[in-house]
Amino acid sequence: MATRWYPDPINVPDVSPNWSSTWDQTSVRRKLTIDTPGNNGDRTLDGIETSATPHYHGIRQFISEPLDSISATLPVVKAAFLCSESNVKLNGVLVVIIRKCDSDGSNDTDIAVCVDDVEFDSDITNRFLDAGNQADQSFSQGDRLIFEVGFYANNTKDTSYSGTIKITDNHATTDLGENDTDTTAYNSWIETGDTFTEAASGPTGIDEAEVIAVIESVEVDLQLMDPEASTADLLSLTETITAKLGLGPVNVFDGLTITENVDAIVGLGPFAFDLIGIEENVAGFIDLPQISAFEIVALSEDISTAMDALPDLEIDIFDGVAVSESPNAFIDLAGVNVADQVALS
Repeated sequence: MATRWYPDPINVPDVSPNWSSTWDQTSVRRKLTIDTPGNNGDRTLDGIETSATPHYHGIRQFISEPLDSISATLPVVKAAFLCSESNVKLNGVLVVIIRKCDSDGSNDTDIAVCVDDVEFDSDITNRFLDAGNQADQSFSQGDRLIFEVGFYANNTKDTSYSGTIKITDNHATTDLGENDTDTTAYNSWIETGDTFTEAASGPTGIDEAEVIAVIESVEVDLQLMDPEASTADLLSLTETITAKLGLGPVNVFDGLTITENVDAIVGLGPFAFDLIGIEENVAGFIDLPQISAFEIVALSEDISTAMDALPDLEIDIFDGVAVSESPNAFIDLAGVNVADQVALS
């Protein structure tokens, strides 16, 4: 099944591959949409030719989004654009160069140079290019397709002539026909014989090791997550991991899972805020000097009172911090030994 591509006359892509070395002059880059015109408008683009030798003049480079992998035979390559020339001496004809590159715009490679055989008219008129079969190509996951559109000026005059190509993607119902006669601003297009599909956003096939590696890198970025980290810290951490994994929006449960994984990797062990083990964790928060028996009793009573009240409260994991810190409010003594800590917990 064929894929029809629509050049976007307005919007700039997020990568900047090199132009083909075939061109003697080049211009700017724009996006390339698949199957449906983008309804962005139209642009009439002039290329000024003053060379005394025949040459290739690039008008626009159109770049697709990352694509799914495919072994493309490109059995048919067609294109239709409105074109004109300022003077018959330009001897201008439509040129479409097909290329590909990696998802980041690197490793750009020529696939085919397709040159029409019908000269431009002085009035802007459709030029339909039927390039026929092209060599087989293999596209890896995430590769982009590039179409570079321009004209070949086959003259030896150094007089200033111009070739014009009009890019249109906003006609509601109609594309330019497979003819050399249309003059209405129907949609410009390029067609390939094989079926291309845009790749899903974000990386695919992430395994556990990759997730761990990402989380560990976040750990370094944050210089280890503090047990008393604020809600903002946790949200920031979750968002950072999400961005690195390319997973898109996450819900509360995703955030909890990520946070628990980070906790395990950072080596924090069970949350100090675990309500069931809160009495055991109190000792970990208290690193204070000696304490008398009376103070131990008073501290234990305060902890018991706080613990008895917890089931009736709506608390989050950070309330545990407040409970564990509360003993510090009335203890200001010197030194506590292991036995004291055991007795306290």
